[in-house]
Amino acid sequence: MIEELERLEYFKYADSDDLEHLKLEVAKGLAEDKIIPFVEGDGPTYKEMDPRHYALDGEDLYEQGGIVDALQKMTPFFEKLNIKLAITDQLEEYDTENHWLNYEITINGKKYVVFRNFEGYGWGEAAQRFADMINDQLKLQGVDERLYLMNGGNEGRAIFLNDELSVFITRLVKDIRERPLKTDEWCRVMLVQYAEIT
Repeated sequence: MIEELERLEYFKYADSDDLEHLKLEVAKGLAEDKIIPFVEGDGPTYKEMDPRHYALDGEDLYEQGGIVDALQKMTPFFEKLNIKLAITDQLEEYDTENHWLNYEITINGKKYVVFRNFEGYGWGEAAQRFADMINDQLKLQGVDERLYLMNGGNEGRAIFLNDELSVFITRLVKDIRERPLKTDEWCRVMLVQYAEIT
């Protein structure tokens, strides 16, 4: 498994000092039917060792400033991909009386309407729309990596993979909630109403 991941350049963005430990932990994780090999705690976390992986807590993402915070955490990986995601404008309105949310953000001159008069829980919708927004920018900038979603809610995670890596890892991870999924499939699994980002 690890040799094939190496051939597919899964580890090419990892720090050379972390590489052997990361390979061992990924092998352990895949043996446990998940790509994320370990959780935060003592010692390095997957986020610190593997620049492809990110915690994507739906609650944090949905709260004020959550989308910008997530983008900033991913900035080192975007730099490795040699892409830019410059935020030039954003609008966030929440009506406390009627409980609706409007959220717009402009990245590299393109405006994304993430929420328009949205009412509801919003954690899953925030993750789906965030990933679709990132994937749109990756496509526009000619990068073959895409952001896939795994699990959800407070346990939500995300991973950057190209098509070959996605196919290979999907064959290995049988647990549908632990498998990296495209946003439309992730929404079906997590029972989230999919909506195209405009």
